Amino acid sequence: MVKKSLNRSDYVKVLWIIGKNPIPVNRYQIKKELSESNYVYNIVGNLFPSIFGRKTKPESNNTELTERMHEKLKSSQGNIEVDFLTLSYSEEVNNLIAERQKEAIGVPNLTLSQLFPDVKAALNDNKNWRLSLNFRGFLLFLCGSMELIKKSEKESRIASTNKAKKRIYEVISNPRILEIVPFLLHWREFKDLGFDVTQTLLLLGDEFASQLDHKQWYLDFNSETYLLKKASEIYFNKILSFLFFVIDSDNGLSYLLYSKGDADGLRKIMEISRQYKLSMLSYLKSWSRKEIYGIERLEKSLTIQKTN
Repeated sequence: MVKKSLNRSDYVKVLWIIGKNPIPVNRYQIKKELSESNYVYNIVGNLFPSIFGRKTKPESNNTELTERMHEKLKSSQGNIEVDFLTLSYSEEVNNLIAERQKEAIGVPNLTLSQLFPDVKAALNDNKNWRLSLNFRGFLLFLCGSMELIKKSEKESRIASTNKAKKRIYEVISNPRILEIVPFLLHWREFKDLGFDVTQTLLLLGDEFASQLDHKQWYLDFNSETYLLKKASEIYFNKILSFLFFVIDSDNGLSYLLYSKGDADGLRKIMEISRQYKLSMLSYLKSWSRKEIYGIERLEKSLTIQKTN
């Protein structure tokens, strides 16, 4: 029986399918993984309206997005951030673009799509578009997963939680995960030490659930950097508390390893801890510099206004 209406579970499932795939997927691959294939176009179209809208033919024009894609080509950048997805092209289209770029050397101020009809046709055909999650999409996946758990019946809450954790585990097992979620560095090692990474990520989703637009199912922040910084700070503090217990407490794992004479095991824990803290501090310093720069610009602008 085909479902006639979309629900939150459908949206979380699509994000899960996109997120767990190490290679960016197209909507036909999403359709293949969903049992409700007859309405997958509605799911993807409603979840990602700025990408697929209500188009009936793949080759039909999508002016706004196509122009953004052409501008990216003009500036020689391959990927495009759209809402909570990264949009890229199929390998065949990338090969075509590479060939046409060789032919277009020395021709200024013209996009490849203006020069070559085959490039324009390839870019307009959404069969050639590939989807992967950006950080906003990953966070939305966590928010939706936690929301489904809360809405589940009390007697099925444990099963819902286990299902959500399994999906999160599959998504963070994607080799590309550190490209979009850098604070997950060494998550496997921390998991082996006893850190419940999937539960922590569910709680992280719960932290941002209040910022979710429940009508449009969207995170109410324009800045993905802001979301990443805040989420990183929350997760980093959880890790620091965990590492304090593991390394510094009298009952921690490092104490047990020391008492057993396992110097190699102790050194490994200390080195992982050191690497992770240095990595996160580097990210946090970089984001803080950008924030200070923005504050200083605003302050300067307000000072100039007062002078004038």
